[in-house]
Amino acid sequence: MKTFLFVTILTISLLIISCGDNVSVPSKSNEYLGELPSIVKNNIASEEAKEKELKKATDMNEAFKLDKELKLLKEENKEKILKYISSAKMFGKEIPFEAISDNNILTLNKVLLDTAYSNGRVVFKFISTINNDVNPQRHTPIVYFKALDKQGVEISGAKSVAAGSRLDINPGDIVNTTGILDANLLEDFAKIVQITKEEYDKK
Repeated sequence: MKTFLFVTILTISLLIISCGDNVSVPSKSNEYLGELPSIVKNNIASEEAKEKELKKATDMNEAFKLDKELKLLKEENKEKILKYISSAKMFGKEIPFEAISDNNILTLNKVLLDTAYSNGRVVFKFISTINNDVNPQRHTPIVYFKALDKQGVEISGAKSVAAGSRLDINPGDIVNTTGILDANLLEDFAKIVQITKEEYDKK
């Protein structure tokens, strides 16, 4: 009995030691974004935890130490993202999408995963064709969009606008627009859906 109790206490102690202060949420691998959303989500959690420590610090020396640790942590977290981005072969990948039919300027043809930044933001490229009944004009192409998860549910906070450069357009022209979403929201990301300006404005 004593032996069993000793082993149990030892096991619990080892678990506590091994967990330490840097517990992170297990990474999820998204079909299109890989582990990037989980990496960014963990980065945000670790920085928020350190910021909470800093706010609670009452000693000047401790506050100075925690502030330095926070700055170092932010740099390390950026490096984690950059390292993953450089090694992951995900850019240029086509993303499933749904287009709307009532856009009187352009028709959405394709959505690509374009790039990502060290701040955890992901850039999507929207490739569209100017509709045949559009008169030649000066125009800034815009696509409003939102992200859905694997269950087809809209992801909260993942609604944005993709814009291109102002240019002369003619029927049949191909135009590109780019839009950004925060990676930490996209662990269960599955699809882009084009929406109207009215739906976008309701966000």
